[in-house]
Parts: sequence; C-alpha cells; structure tokens
Amino acid sequence: MKLNLSRLRHAVFLAHLFALLVVFLVGIYRGEQLLKPLQYLYMFFALLVAFYGVYPLYMHRRLTRYYWERVKKHRLAVVGLALILL
Repeated sequence: MKLNLSRLRHAVFLAHLFALLVVFLVGIYRGEQLLKPLQYLYMFFALLVAFYGVYPLYMHRRLTRYYWERVKKHRLAVVGLALILL
C-alpha cells in the first residue's frame, strides 16, 4: 500500500485544527479563557501557513529556488513579501 503524503498532511492538519477547537471549547466550558480569541485566529493561520505554505516549498526546493530568483528581480515584489510576512 502506497503512502499518500498529501492525504497524510491533510489528516495531520485536521488533527491539529481539532485539538485547537478542543482547547477553545474547554476554555468556554470551564468559564475561563485559556487564550485570547485573537490568539486562536493567529494559531489557525500559523497552522495553515505551515501545512500549505512552508511544507510545499520545502518539498519542492528546485521550484522554490526558481520562484525566488524571479521574485528577487522585482523590488516591489520583495517589499510586498516582506509586508505579508510581517
């Protein structure tokens, strides 16, 4: 049986998302905030970027290098990328 890495990545992402939801619901049930609401949103987007942004770039290094060379040629693109990362 061949291991499908894409399905495994989706499953791990959903497991992390479920754990984040459980922590949120436990905080509501206990009547105390474990984290501030905005921190849950930041954690969700961090998971999203890690699983669907950083991981594919890591797996396809040659394509990442190609895109980076193209982006470096345009100063405005580098500034836009810096703003997105901030």
